[in-house]
Amino acid sequence: MHPKVQSFQINSDSEVLQVVKNLLLLLISSALSFGALEIALRFLMPERLAFVPALFNNDLTYEPNQIQRSRHLEWDYEIRINADGFRNDRNIHEISDNSVLVLGDSFAEGYGVPLDRAYSKVLERSLQKIDANIHVYNGGHSGTNLGHYRRVYEEIFRKNDKIDGVIISLFVGNDLIGTDQSPNSSLRIGTEFDNGWVYRLKTFLGSRVATYAVLNYVVKTNANLDSLCKKLGACDDPQPPMIYNEAAVENAVPRTSKFIQSFVELIRNDGNKVVVLLIPTREQVQDKLWQSVLEQYGKDLDPYRLTVNHRLTAALTAADIPVVDFTELAINYDENSAENLYFEYDGHWTEQGHRLAAAGLADYIDSGWK
Repeated sequence: MHPKVQSFQINSDSEVLQVVKNLLLLLISSALSFGALEIALRFLMPERLAFVPALFNNDLTYEPNQIQRSRHLEWDYEIRINADGFRNDRNIHEISDNSVLVLGDSFAEGYGVPLDRAYSKVLERSLQKIDANIHVYNGGHSGTNLGHYRRVYEEIFRKNDKIDGVIISLFVGNDLIGTDQSPNSSLRIGTEFDNGWVYRLKTFLGSRVATYAVLNYVVKTNANLDSLCKKLGACDDPQPPMIYNEAAVENAVPRTSKFIQSFVELIRNDGNKVVVLLIPTREQVQDKLWQSVLEQYGKDLDPYRLTVNHRLTAALTAADIPVVDFTELAINYDENSAENLYFEYDGHWTEQGHRLAAAGLADYIDSGWK
């Protein structure tokens, strides 16, 4: 081999080895830096690690006797599912005469708050001032709908002569019936949340990797970063519900009202009293959030902010069905109080939201419900 060619080969090999060394050093130093950051964040900000409960369902209720922790940006509490498959502090066979049953979705269940702060238990303590033995049974279940509420009543509580009254929690954000097809009354068997790989990866990172959890907190609590994240498709960007669409409202209100009327007739035929608690969405209550909705989706939505609430309340009232409409109560409270009824980064009620709803129900019940 020519001496010059041989020298060139040696220099090339040496350069390649140096590049490999540099890459290895970069990888090692990056790993060490990440490890040091992870350890520091676990020590300094352990509360940012999130624990998303993966409760298991059967076809009708939660699987009985589960205990899991729930920790989010704004809460940290333990979830206990009783032997009946509900988040309640007594079992069905333990309830007293004149008990009240609460049916509904995550608002009724008390998503985001400890059980004793959910409106069912706040209401119970209020009613016990008159009857110390009264029990309010929390039959709420996250992610369900009117069809499920009715099925739970029919299959579990209907023949229980200790139930005297029923509260139907109606969340206008996702409880409306938009088609002629009956709402699905069966639960997703297995874990209550989606088991797709993206969801599993996010929950794994959020609960086990402090660096990810802290970055997630920084993004979610910074409006500009959150907006950028949504534009890039890395963060969820939910569309506004159908309740701000005139045609959808025209279709959904009579269907929903008809279903509730049939359900209420069934409850009354069993000799039980009933009331509907109408729950507004967070953007309906908070003006600043509603303005951001209009900026994102257009001013055309503005006339329909409260349309579905008013029409549904009017339809049910005309059918002699009592309604405790939380809408105006919540709007008035939001305008005159520094406390939030809804979480800042989640659309569910805070403890104050549950207290206010319980107070409205207690006033109605004390006046003699039917």
